[in-house]
Amino acid sequence: MNIDIDKLVKLAVAVIFALALAGAASSQSAVSREDFLADQEDHGWVRLGEFGRVWPAVPVREQTGEDFVVFRLSSGQAHGYRGYTGYSLKVVFLNAADGTETVVVLRSKTKRSE
Repeated sequence: MNIDIDKLVKLAVAVIFALALAGAASSQSAVSREDFLADQEDHGWVRLGEFGRVWPAVPVREQTGEDFVVFRLSSGQAHGYRGYTGYSLKVVFLNAADGTETVVVLRSKTKRSE
């Protein structure tokens, strides 16, 4: 039996890397609405809007923008927050345990320095 050590090592590294990524993704725990908003406020964000409102939920992705942000809900419905000149905006997409989407739109507490 002829074993290619280089291929075996590459495969082992790939498996370890995949397991590490899976562990990191699953390490996020669901948070309550109150804890999520308090954490966002502690990091300089103010809530502008919310869609879904199913909590507890786990953040799964973010979308950011400067002065405005346009995004789509999982239903396909488009939304836009315009008119926030000088502010950073952030949309956080979260999933509840049953897969229901909750979306929170935030803006920075302070304007960017010009």
